Parts: sequence; structure tokens; C-alpha cells
Amino acid sequence: MSKPKLLVQVCDAIRVKHYSMRTEEAYVYWIKKYLMPCNLCFNLL
Repeated sequence: MSKPKLLVQVCDAIRVKHYSMRTEEAYVYWIKKYLMPCNLCFNLL
């Protein structure tokens, strides 16, 4: 079985720590903002 994608791992970790949905949205936004220009977005979703 393959490893979960990056954003799935981030969302799971945030939910385990009981952070708010707005915090999760902000983390995902910043990850996408900084990784997409680097052409590293192929493994995000």
C-alpha cells in the first residue's frame, strides 16, 4: 500500500490535534502556495 499524499497527512495531523477547520484551511493554502511554484504539487492531492 502506498503512503498517503502530503495534504492528506497534513489534514489528518491537524485533526488529531483538534485544530480548527480555519487553521487546516490556512495550512493547506500555504503548502499549496509554496510547493506549486516549485513543481512539487504532483504529490499533494
